[in-house]
Amino acid sequence: SQQIWRLERSPLLIVLSLVVAVAFVWSAAQYGMPFLAEKIAAQLPEHSLSTLGDQAQEQLEQMTEPSQLSSARQQQLRNLYAQYFDDEQAKRIDFVKGGSLGANAFALPNGHMVLTDELVTLAKNDQQILAVMAHERGHIVLKHNLQQAISGVGISLILVWVTGDGSDLLAGIPAALLSLNYSRDFEREADQYAVTLSADRPKQ
Repeated sequence: SQQIWRLERSPLLIVLSLVVAVAFVWSAAQYGMPFLAEKIAAQLPEHSLSTLGDQAQEQLEQMTEPSQLSSARQQQLRNLYAQYFDDEQAKRIDFVKGGSLGANAFALPNGHMVLTDELVTLAKNDQQILAVMAHERGHIVLKHNLQQAISGVGISLILVWVTGDGSDLLAGIPAALLSLNYSRDFEREADQYAVTLSADRPKQ
């Protein structure tokens, strides 16, 4: 037991334990969590997607102001999207005044797509806005937003396991959905989805 006591207090052993713990967290974040997040996102029922998306949308409304775009302009952009791609999705395109969020767009798990007035104003033409909407649709269909949010919460779960300090992590998913920086792989996949969508479903 004295030998064990000495080993437990060995500086080298402590350092090695920390290295192993850090390596485990890094490996899980880099490889394990994205894989699990993809599986979890694919299995979540529609009502869960709607609930998470609705909560994120409520938080987004608190962070923004009502759109200053005219109703006619908003409907014009919805009609443009419906003309090219999807009538049902077009009904779930919303506009807000972004304020500090600036020119931005959000894809939510409940199927809603939110564009800021600033993005619409910044675009040189409606085709650029249409391209953004097609890209965001890719994130929705491929469930990138949910995967990345779940992955982020999953990493926190590992840290809780290591440190023993945690809280209700799932409650953080709606907020995480609004602060995502998509991985380059997700962005490429959404771009490819938008290109394929534009090529395969022209409804002009």
